[in-house]
Amino acid sequence: MTEIGGGDKSEGDRQKRLISAAFRNVHDAPTHAMDPTSLAARLASADVAPEIPGFEIHAEIHRGGQGVVYRAWQKSTQRTVAIKVMREGPFASSRGRALFEREVYILGQLRHPNIVAVHDSGVVAGNSYFVMDYIDGLPLDEHVRSRRLPLLQILKLLLKVCHAVNAAHLRGVIHRDLKPGNIRVDHSGEPYVLDFGLAKPTELALGGAGESSFVTAPGQFVGSMPWASPEQAAGKADQVDLRTDVYALGVVFFQLITGEFPYQVTGSAHEVLDQILHAAPIDPRKLNRAIDDEIATIVLKCLHKEPERRYQSAGNLARDLERYLRDEPIEARRDSLIYLLGKRLKRHRLAAGVAAAFGVVVTAALLVSLSAWRQADLARIAEARQREIAQENADRAQREAQIAQAVNAFLNKDLLAAVAPSMEAGRGRDVRMREVLDVAARRIEQACAPGGRFHDKPLVEVAIRDTLGTTYRLLGEYDLAAPHLERALALTGATVGDDDPSALNAMTNLALLRQDQRRLDEAEALARNAVDKMRALQRDDNPNLATAIGNLGLILLDEGRFGEAEPLLREAFERSKSVRGETDDGTLTIMGVLGTAIGEAGRHAEAEAILREVVRLRREAHGDDDADLINALNNLASVVREQGRIKEAASLQAGLLDAARRVYGEDHPATIGYMNNLGGVYYQLGEYERSRALYEETLKRSKRVLGPLNDSTLRVQNNLAGVYEELGQADLALPMYLDTLASRRQMLGNDHADTLTSINNLAVMYRKLNRLEDAEPLFREAAETAAKTLGEAHPQALVMASNLGDLYNLMERYDEGGKINEQVLAKLRGAVPPGHWVMGMAHLRYGKSLLGMGHDAEAEALLLEAAKSLESSVGPARRHLAECVEALVGLYERRGDTDEAARWRRKLNKVGADS
Repeated sequence: MTEIGGGDKSEGDRQKRLISAAFRNVHDAPTHAMDPTSLAARLASADVAPEIPGFEIHAEIHRGGQGVVYRAWQKSTQRTVAIKVMREGPFASSRGRALFEREVYILGQLRHPNIVAVHDSGVVAGNSYFVMDYIDGLPLDEHVRSRRLPLLQILKLLLKVCHAVNAAHLRGVIHRDLKPGNIRVDHSGEPYVLDFGLAKPTELALGGAGESSFVTAPGQFVGSMPWASPEQAAGKADQVDLRTDVYALGVVFFQLITGEFPYQVTGSAHEVLDQILHAAPIDPRKLNRAIDDEIATIVLKCLHKEPERRYQSAGNLARDLERYLRDEPIEARRDSLIYLLGKRLKRHRLAAGVAAAFGVVVTAALLVSLSAWRQADLARIAEARQREIAQENADRAQREAQIAQAVNAFLNKDLLAAVAPSMEAGRGRDVRMREVLDVAARRIEQACAPGGRFHDKPLVEVAIRDTLGTTYRLLGEYDLAAPHLERALALTGATVGDDDPSALNAMTNLALLRQDQRRLDEAEALARNAVDKMRALQRDDNPNLATAIGNLGLILLDEGRFGEAEPLLREAFERSKSVRGETDDGTLTIMGVLGTAIGEAGRHAEAEAILREVVRLRREAHGDDDADLINALNNLASVVREQGRIKEAASLQAGLLDAARRVYGEDHPATIGYMNNLGGVYYQLGEYERSRALYEETLKRSKRVLGPLNDSTLRVQNNLAGVYEELGQADLALPMYLDTLASRRQMLGNDHADTLTSINNLAVMYRKLNRLEDAEPLFREAAETAAKTLGEAHPQALVMASNLGDLYNLMERYDEGGKINEQVLAKLRGAVPPGHWVMGMAHLRYGKSLLGMGHDAEAEALLLEAAKSLESSVGPARRHLAECVEALVGLYERRGDTDEAARWRRKLNKVGADS
């Protein structure tokens, strides 16, 4: 199984370039009782909504113990949102404020398509509030009832809810108040989990900060009683964990499929508590004849009084629902004595009839006997399965040994023998890796043709083609890699079946190629198929499953779907740690990708801590001169750079480049990639001459080793053109941009992400040269192609659209620019962390559009927000802060506010001096 890779992190890098490359033309709790006569109580119960700048409050839509939720109109984005305001406002206790702030923090950390997203927060006149998506729809139970959904549709709806709750669990958040009213379904049928006001964050969710201010007192109930688990209802706060949410999901599940609660939940508080603690749930089949025994088993497993007998997470519940929907055996029935008894009785109907006549004593004896039989039978089954697995492993080992022997013979006798004469003729010249691969490719075609020695050995051919295809891919020769990897997958499917490990390996390798080719839909489909097939084998101890899940997460990360990628990467890491061990190279690789994903989500401190741990563990295991350690240091340098510590990143990058030269040699593709990255750090430092010299050396070396049209070579060439641009050498930069774009169109096609970067870069160059009419069609092509190939909400598509909007500002076509920039800003919320400089750029560009249209008040708010985000920008991005401050100076001068104009002009001078 191909391991997740961590490679180049410069322009064209599949994780870091998504946002930055398009903008830059180089790289690439419970309610407190209140006295009803108190002022705070009167304010909390009042119908008057607070005034929040930038929003029009339309209506109150929900009033809970902690806050009031309003439907509102956001003026800047021209869309409907929901605003939650703390009920007690300025009179809230410190604990009340802490709980409210905690909900904002938790929602800000959760990224999942079925969890409501929070976009902004603040305090107005002592009223704390936060802004989130407005879900125009119905509570879950009302939606099911009003639509009269059939059972299968209910299960599919619940499955999405389980995945959303599991995403929160993986982030260390326990909801504690799951109920139909906190799950809303929009008009398209998509469910959203809401209201994390009572959520319990673990150390993981709080980033290790602890929860001392949020600890629930022993015996104190938190939640909604009808859906509470026994441990929650009894106030056993120390026993509340992920399984508490599983119980609540079970109650919701029961409600949806029966229309009733699993036991009586009306009456006095004492009576309801007694029901939750002691009453067995009703068999749902008695209330709905459409429910079969497997659905009943799933829902009743959720409702066990003992947490250890429930599903241990919402993810486990989701997987059993998926198995049921695929008509596969469910896990919940594997350990059920009743289930085994039923199967046994079906085979022995006469014995069952006789046994029934003996009454209670004989029945009890039968149960004891069957229990003993079950244990013995399971032992026999386990023993037989162990023998079967041992034989399978022995057969596979023998097969793989034969394949390895054949592959080694091919490499030694065919490949090296074929290359040796060319070396001798060249008097010891260095043979490029590409030449070696080309020879191997010709030889394998001959060996696999009719009459060739591998013609009847398809798995040998698979192994060789897998090696060739993967090596071509790592060199950036995607078109040459494709036939080998496609042939490998077809051969495994035809010879050993789609579920064989060799087939799943081929499937994963082809998925990684499709990812590099920017055919992300195909990549995701292949990776999901591999993961689904491995899960279906139900071998949780299979280390390749962890790798496959990690690769799927990496592809989703590349698509900009950070909220979906992170839970998968966390699952992959936990699985790998469990199966391989915490210090295994595969586990550390996945851990490194997880750190990168967290950094992409804007949580840089958390990402840095993870990546530093990866570096420490790799260094302890393998020493300083280790290829995986070098890559880990590269990832660490990237996240350090994202936090603005460019000099520290430069030191890390220079050190790892020295190590790469020792480990790989000067001309290895990896060394060339690290040279490219160091050039990018020098660029960010503004050391353009130093960057130019390194890029020129890197480009020369890359052309010689990899070829002039190689993907990595074109990446370096693009970066060097950007340095020439910064040095004012347009005569060198422009032809290099033109050549890079033409080469990428030829090699990668018009829709590839790197081609889009080149289109954008050339357009930026034309804009700098004031050739705006030449820039416009290029910016439009980049924006339209990115929206079509990546989706309109993808970060890269949004920044390409933003560039077009900014051009229209320069051309004084403010109405057109404003329309684009408004849409970009709205879609970037949720896709990009709030404080990211890209958000600042989006605020700036929409603010400039509004200035041009004469909407000064709205423009001022946006420009101030932009300045706040851009304050921490570094390197060439720093100029955007200067642009923003300059716009504010102009606004205040036009308004006649000389004091503010002077203050911002001082700021402008300081920014200019710092840049």
